[in-house]
Amino acid sequence: MAVAWGLTLAAPALHQLPTSLFFAAVMVTAFYGHLGPGLLATALSSFILEYFFMSPFKNPATGFEETVRVTVFALTAVLINSLHERRRLAEAQRRRLQDQLRQAQKLEAIGRLAGGVAHDFNNFLTVIQGRAQLVLRSLEPRDKSRSDVELIDITAGHARDMVDQLLAFGRNQVLQPKILDLDVVVADMKKILSPLMGEAIMLV
Repeated sequence: MAVAWGLTLAAPALHQLPTSLFFAAVMVTAFYGHLGPGLLATALSSFILEYFFMSPFKNPATGFEETVRVTVFALTAVLINSLHERRRLAEAQRRRLQDQLRQAQKLEAIGRLAGGVAHDFNNFLTVIQGRAQLVLRSLEPRDKSRSDVELIDITAGHARDMVDQLLAFGRNQVLQPKILDLDVVVADMKKILSPLMGEAIMLV
C-alpha cells in the first residue's frame, strides 16, 4: 500500500485513477497474507482514498459521488479477499483429498497383496490340516502321538481362521461376528502353548 500511495502521489496521471494501484495492493496482500491481512489492507486503502485522494486532506466532508466510489472500492476489495480465501481453502481441501486418495490406493495395494499371500497360505494349511485329520483317523485312541497330531490340527485350524480374515480384508468383505466358547478357546490355546513353555511352567 505504501508503494501504491507513493506512486499515486508522484504521478499526476495516476492521481486521477488512484484505485487501480490500491486494488493491486489489496490483491497481493490477500493472496500472500490471506483473509485477515487482506481485509486490513482494504480498510487502510479505503481510508487513504477517502481522506487523501477523494477530498482535501483532513476534510471529512465528501460528495455523494466520491462516497459511492470509495464504497464500491471497499466492497470490491472485500469480494476479492473473499474469493482469494475461498480459493486457498479449496486448494487446501484438494491437497487433503489427494493425500487421502494416495493413502487409499496404498491400502488397496496392501490388501491385494495380503489377499494373494493369504490365498496361497490357506492352500498350504488345508493340506496340513487334512493330512493331520487323516492321521488321527488311523491312530488308536491311546496312541502317544495322538496329542501331537491333534495339536497340529488345532493350530492349523486357528491359522486358517486368521487367513480367512486376511482374505476378507483383501476382498473388502464384511466380517461376520460369531459366538465363541471361551472355554474351548482357552483349552485349545493351552494345548498349543504348553509344549512351548516346557514342564517348568503350568497353565491353569
